[in-house]
Parts: sequence; C-alpha cells; structure tokens
Amino acid sequence: MSQQSNKPVKVFRAGNVRASIWRNQIEANGRPATRYSLSIEKRYRNRENQWKSSRLHAFADDLPKLEVVIREAYAYCVMGKSPATTGPNGES
Repeated sequence: MSQQSNKPVKVFRAGNVRASIWRNQIEANGRPATRYSLSIEKRYRNRENQWKSSRLHAFADDLPKLEVVIREAYAYCVMGKSPATTGPNGES
C-alpha cells in the first residue's frame, strides 16, 4: 500500500487528539483502486514541557475526544462526507 502524498486528505481534531485520513492507491482485481487509512495521534507535553505525540495511548478523559474523531473519520471513509459537526475552531 503506497501513499499518494505526504499530506492527509482530511484531518479531524478534538482538543489534543487528531485523526488523519490517508488516500492510498492500490490494485484490486487487476484494476487501480483507492483505499483509505486512518492514523490517530495524541499530542501532550512531557515533563520538560516539550511537545510530544503518542499513538494508541489514551487516558479516560481522552476517550470522548477519540470517539468524536473516529466517528467523523468513519463517516468520511464510508459515506464520503463529513457529519454536520465541526471542531471547536470550526475545523471539519
């Protein structure tokens, strides 16, 4: 699976949690096809106050934010559009 570019086609944010949608060109049944993948990232500051990022690590209060971005990413991949909701900064 190869990525078309180094930028996601769509990014959903909720606080310090971000889900990025990546478009991948693949071959299926001998024909070119598009397949989407999802990466989830959580940003945090370490003890030295430096920004870091983590995958697959979340605290209980991050779960509602993860739910928001996962639902939006799922809707984008499956239905080809975003739900009516947007992030706190008007991002979709």
